[in-house]
Amino acid sequence: MLFDLYNKSMLKFRKTFIKGLMLLLLITFCPVTFSQNIVATMDAPTRVSIDEQFQLNITINAKPNAFTPPNLTDFTIILGPSVSTGGFTEIINGKMSQSYETTYSYVLQPKKSGKVTISPTTLIVNGKKITSNSLDIDIIGTNNQGNSQSSSNEQVDENGDIFIRVLVDKNSVYQGEFITASVKLYSRLDISNIAPRHNFSSSNGFFKQDITTPPLRELKNEMINGKKYGTGVLQKVILIPQNTGQLTIAPYEIICIVDVPVQGFFFSTEQKQITLKSKPVKINVKPLPNRPASFTGAVGKFNFTASYDKTKVKQNDPVILKISVSGAGNLKLIEAPKIDFPEGIETSEPSIVNKTSDKDGGISGTKQFEYLLIPRAPGKLTLPSIEFAYFDPIAGQYKTISSPSAFLEVEPGSSSPAVSSSGVAKEDLKFLGKDIQYIKLEDVDLRKSGTALFGSLFFYLLYIIPFILFVSILIVRRNYIKQNANVLLAKNRKAQKYAVKRLKKAKEYLIKKQKNYFYDEVLKALWGYLSDKLGIPVSSLSRDNAKEQLKQTGVDDDTLNILMQLLDTCEFAQYAPSTSDDTMEDDYAEAKTIITQMQEKIR
Repeated sequence: MLFDLYNKSMLKFRKTFIKGLMLLLLITFCPVTFSQNIVATMDAPTRVSIDEQFQLNITINAKPNAFTPPNLTDFTIILGPSVSTGGFTEIINGKMSQSYETTYSYVLQPKKSGKVTISPTTLIVNGKKITSNSLDIDIIGTNNQGNSQSSSNEQVDENGDIFIRVLVDKNSVYQGEFITASVKLYSRLDISNIAPRHNFSSSNGFFKQDITTPPLRELKNEMINGKKYGTGVLQKVILIPQNTGQLTIAPYEIICIVDVPVQGFFFSTEQKQITLKSKPVKINVKPLPNRPASFTGAVGKFNFTASYDKTKVKQNDPVILKISVSGAGNLKLIEAPKIDFPEGIETSEPSIVNKTSDKDGGISGTKQFEYLLIPRAPGKLTLPSIEFAYFDPIAGQYKTISSPSAFLEVEPGSSSPAVSSSGVAKEDLKFLGKDIQYIKLEDVDLRKSGTALFGSLFFYLLYIIPFILFVSILIVRRNYIKQNANVLLAKNRKAQKYAVKRLKKAKEYLIKKQKNYFYDEVLKALWGYLSDKLGIPVSSLSRDNAKEQLKQTGVDDDTLNILMQLLDTCEFAQYAPSTSDDTMEDDYAEAKTIITQMQEKIR
């Protein structure tokens, strides 16, 4: 009788446990619905000027398997396509729905005026072809936006009582030859405040390096066209052209507050806010002649040395090769020399140290490459002569410097050679017959014959432990759903975590020296962090609204300036023909630092 009652109670418990387990599976793998209406949208301004750069976005609410770029032959592609992805999750009445958004962005500049149509682009999602809309853009001859501005923000060109100019020391250079550009202010009015609006970051095709410029505190007198102006330098930069042909240094723009005379009143003035914009500067960039095999991008005037720290070592002991390039020119863009080491020597990629200064005369200093060599076989090895070629823009020709060859004497190492054994391992022992097996020496767990699992402590634990586990998972799952119900809060909380994952991926590309992928991941980490932290979709995020939101959350101006400068550096380095490992390392370290600083300061 008692046994029957026990069996009935156990049967009821099993049914209850199975129902609970099925409920757990339903909660864990709740139905996820995806948007079936997939739409691709192409968006850009409908009216731009021929000298204006604008952004074209192609957005689709899915994860495409393939993307066919639109026909952009009527435009110059400044940047792009850059890809950004995002998504959010909603849980309504126990049902989970997920939405994705992928955006392909271009920065374009028109080649001609008139009405231009960008034809639809196509994307493939799970084998289905999705077509976007077309776009009609009206391109006007000049930028007349300034005419529509109110008198309180009047735009002034190079005329009248106040204007700015961009002055360069050279208008015709070779590819890779540096240019010093200065922004100079000319004024016959009293100036109360100056704030940069657009700087050299939009200059396409140049590697930019800022020159430390002291704040403008006093204007010096200078005669221009018979009039006396107070003049001063606002900013200086070094620009190194990366492309050939005619490149344009984009206009520099500032906003300032000046005191202007009031008509009808003697010695009376009023403050007025005006916008000053320089004229674009054209630079003729000549291509380099036929490049020798030992040329690694050096343009300027340099010295070159190569030395080994020792010429007699034992087998497997390290030897250090130091290569030093010193002088003035595009030092930061020089790549390591190509060296064919003899067989028997192992080496890795060199470590790079930049010791440079940026002045009016260009970038000068020293760049060092350090190789670690490990000889694996004894004997006398001939270390090759190393050639370094650079282009001298003043002489208009290549110059080559060679280091002398050297001999490396490698003595046998002290370690004994490995001893091989002809014995048979236990793992390799095979059956010679069914009656011969290898004897097992470990302790054996013996159990008394006739012991049953039913009714034992282990038998009851098989039921109790899963039930406790089920309840624990149910509680954790409910808390997780509650925490993630607010999508913006969840993104804000995990913003730094996702950014760190991106930077880890960027570190892998840095090690592999895949520059384009590296900077793409760094930019995704920065923009993705800002999107998650500020609750603004990536497609709607811009520098202006990001800066405004960050200021409201407590980020100071210094941190904002560093962030914007880093974004500029990464965007242009992504498409620069040559970027040194040291520069990539610095950009990676600065990205980690700026994300940490913003995480600490955002309220």
